[in-house]
Amino acid sequence: MFLDNPFRGSVFAAAVDRLIASADRSPRPVTVVYFNPVEEAYLLGTGRFRHVRTVRRRSGDDVFGTTRVYVLT
Repeated sequence: MFLDNPFRGSVFAAAVDRLIASADRSPRPVTVVYFNPVEEAYLLGTGRFRHVRTVRRRSGDDVFGTTRVYVLT
């Protein structure tokens, strides 16, 4: 799944929760590629995603221009 910071807050949380529920119902590998990961805290806070890689286009601590890859555990 590729996300380009599509939404925030409760909409993001609902989408992630539904993705987890779907993978639980029909087990399969799930990889999330997340560009500009402003909702990363929620994603990792589920306890179900593991960060596996970061690619930065720009230097600095700002997430904009950053792509992170996660796998669902």
